Amino acid sequence: MNKSGSIKSRIRGLLVIFTMILSLLLVLLMLAYSWLVEDNIFNRMVLDETRYLEQHFQATGELASARYPFMTLYSGWSELPESVQLLHQQSPERVEFPLPNRGTIHTRSVQLGQQSWLLVANVSAYEVSRDYLPALLRWLAAMILLVCLVAIALSIYLSNWVVKPIEYLADKVASHDGKMPLKFTRPLKSREMSALGAVIETNVNRFQKALKRETDFTRDISHELRTPTTVLKMKLSTLSAGSKLSSPTLSQLKQSSQQIEQTIEVLLTLSRNESLATEKLSLLAQIEQSLITHPVLARADDYEVSVAVSAGFYVVTNANLLQLLLNNLLDNAVNHTSESVLSIQLTGSTLSVINPISSADKAVVSDALMQPGEKSQASRGMGQGLHLVQRICDRFGWQLSVQALDDFQIDIKFGD
Repeated sequence: MNKSGSIKSRIRGLLVIFTMILSLLLVLLMLAYSWLVEDNIFNRMVLDETRYLEQHFQATGELASARYPFMTLYSGWSELPESVQLLHQQSPERVEFPLPNRGTIHTRSVQLGQQSWLLVANVSAYEVSRDYLPALLRWLAAMILLVCLVAIALSIYLSNWVVKPIEYLADKVASHDGKMPLKFTRPLKSREMSALGAVIETNVNRFQKALKRETDFTRDISHELRTPTTVLKMKLSTLSAGSKLSSPTLSQLKQSSQQIEQTIEVLLTLSRNESLATEKLSLLAQIEQSLITHPVLARADDYEVSVAVSAGFYVVTNANLLQLLLNNLLDNAVNHTSESVLSIQLTGSTLSVINPISSADKAVVSDALMQPGEKSQASRGMGQGLHLVQRICDRFGWQLSVQALDDFQIDIKFGD
């Protein structure tokens, strides 16, 4: 994987930079706070001494000396260094001033009678923050380094926690061969990654199914239509202008044409994404609709059809595919029956379509009849109908089976 511009390096870099900036800001804030506390202690000491001098003068009328050795009472600003006088003129409210010898003084005016005095505290010898600053900076630098190391370790953990699931999803999709549905077996720790994995899994499998439907459709169009098309070509090649068709030939042409039409309709429906749309349908209503619209059963007065299906049985499926399945089952029964008798019955969740067949046909009944092109020797069909029924059952997970005991019976089990 290309590491340049990766999420992993971006997370690590941003977290370390943020930690360094935040640490430096906290250090500066701590130093500023320590200087502020120290200055305010000196200012309060000068204020307290000012009050003492004023109270002593009011009580005795005499000028007292400052109690602290580092404090001196001056008659005015003129007795202070010129640099201090210049700074006072620029900022009259200022109380802290640097001395030329790198010392510091704190000042405050004292009104004693009619005269104004200036109390000056030289705190140069008591500024501990300046003395301890070099050693403190070393400790602060060590703490910043330690915090940055922790941030680096945390960034590595977070970047792996974020990126590893993404790399796993990418590798899993890249190595997926398309033969089996995509399934992420490793648990994804975060809800967001789980949601992303579910979306990828759903869409990849959906596209895989769409590709498989397209591949199956291309293969089936070539395979399923070749036989009836060949029959049509052979029959048409034997016809000359004005010749009449024999009944067997006409019957074969009609069957081939009908088989092509039904096959195309089933395969096109199976290949469309709309075939995935399902709804809850009444099985009895769908069977009745197929019987009414069937070209043979709808017009045959001598055909005995019995239906024993509960009106309260419903199946969740695609309406078009269910109709195509029922139509193919009815066509298979009509084309291969030995008598004009048809029985449709529902036992539990298994639908059975039963019709009489000859003894010769019973001998060849097996599950191979669901394969394309398979049929009995006496059959007049193309051997495609049951294969298309099998394709529809596979789409919805239904179980299809055939048997020939007294009659030919096709069973479709709609789930458990």
